[in-house]
Amino acid sequence: MSKFYTIFNWSAGLFFLLGGIGSLFDTPLAGVCLLVAAALLLPPVRKMIFYKTNKKFPAILRIAAVFSMFVLFGHFTNEHERSISAQEVAAEEKVKEEAIKEFNSNKSATITAINELIENAQYQEAISETNKLLSTDDPDIGELHSRAQSLQNELAWISHSTSASTALRL
Repeated sequence: MSKFYTIFNWSAGLFFLLGGIGSLFDTPLAGVCLLVAAALLLPPVRKMIFYKTNKKFPAILRIAAVFSMFVLFGHFTNEHERSISAQEVAAEEKVKEEAIKEFNSNKSATITAINELIENAQYQEAISETNKLLSTDDPDIGELHSRAQSLQNELAWISHSTSASTALRL
């Protein structure tokens, strides 16, 4: 049984050590938690602590501490992800606001440019441009978007029908 615990401690300790080192760069506090868990598991580190303090940590205490470190790791990682998500949402909102300002200052030129894309059968580009501006809630943009999508769908249907009838003739 002692061999099993040794192998488990080495495996889990190395796993936490590698995870902790990797996490240090992204989420430092989460990385520290995994490094502490690794220190509690790795036999050489435990021996060094015993040598320095002459105190042994009971297995149940080590298990509780490792579990606690793992829970803290999850907490700090989750907080980091929420922070990144909030920053991404703020950046998207800023891009939308800039698009609305740009659109409002050049509304007629923008609508003319999108109309030209549609007239030149560049439906995908027109859809892409109107997608950027849908947040303006402008009815002209909504109408142009719908028109470009319907023409794109019609073109795709005609293309599909033509290729199907060509295949049937062969």
